[in-house]
Amino acid sequence: MYSPAVRICYLGDANVQVRRISEHFASRGHEVHLVTARPAPIAGVTVHHFSGGSLARRAAFVLGIPQARRHVAGIRPDVIHVFYATSYGLVSSFIAGPPVVLSPMGTDVLISSKESRTARFMVRRAIARADLILSVAGHISRRVIELGADPARVETFPRGVDLGRFTYRPRPPGGQAVILSNRRLEPVYNIDQLIRAAPLVLRSHPEARFVIYGEGFLRQELETLAAACGVAGSVDFRGAIDHDQVPPALSGGDIYVSCSRSDGTSACLLEAMATGLYPIVSDIEANRDWIQNNGNGALVPLDDPEALSKALLEALDSPDGRRRAAERNRVIVERRASWEVNMNRIERAYGNLVESV
Repeated sequence: MYSPAVRICYLGDANVQVRRISEHFASRGHEVHLVTARPAPIAGVTVHHFSGGSLARRAAFVLGIPQARRHVAGIRPDVIHVFYATSYGLVSSFIAGPPVVLSPMGTDVLISSKESRTARFMVRRAIARADLILSVAGHISRRVIELGADPARVETFPRGVDLGRFTYRPRPPGGQAVILSNRRLEPVYNIDQLIRAAPLVLRSHPEARFVIYGEGFLRQELETLAAACGVAGSVDFRGAIDHDQVPPALSGGDIYVSCSRSDGTSACLLEAMATGLYPIVSDIEANRDWIQNNGNGALVPLDDPEALSKALLEALDSPDGRRRAAERNRVIVERRASWEVNMNRIERAYGNLVESV
């Protein structure tokens, strides 16, 4: 740790990703603040709320900029770390002074910046303000460079997995297989593909169970779909869980499924790999960095429930293959995605930026 302690100001929602990183650095003895439009208590962190009223999200952020700037001026941080290159990235572009670290989150640069001129403008402003961009995946790094980032200011590595909490558990052969998903019930995560694949799987493996963690506005629609497909009795919607509950939840699964249409580096995937689930994930660029088809998991095309059901059946019929893949995946995560190692890299980056001012 650097001495004296760095005063860090995060800009972002008080979501699980921001909470984990801010709590980590607070526990390391740094003075940590969060300036946010969506507040929640965070241990060891001083939370400052700003609001632009109840207008549409982007308009609210624009109107909230003066209040956010006042918060930051009062904090007088040594470094600002921004999560999300559109909304909070826009706010950071109006704050002069301390060095800025920008963490794009995926959809902001991969989807929004392509679909909306306004979002693209916001992202470019955020990139221009940033002294360092921390990207969790190569395809995000390439995109921010396309949008104007200096490659010398872009570092690429995942935030990682707490390997002490997400421990590897060998799965015993036989018994009832549990197919698990823990993505939000929103369109980008494409949960309906898993439900549509379930009938074909259950014909050959009627004992299999589908466990779906997560909440979202599509829950009722997905529950209705499960009933219409005749699989409601085998699909268990368990709702959202706190991150502290994720390790035991994953330990109860055998196969992990994510049908997401877009991702950075999925923390959910890395946590599943670390704990020994066999991953079956969508064939998108984010997942190809971690999964080799029919090697340490399976990649399936988007919007193809039949292909997903085939991959699930092959996995269910090959417990030895799942075990070998699980052992390999634990090693991959240990080598490439250790939370402790990668948080140390971020801590060094903070210190280097502060020293360079």
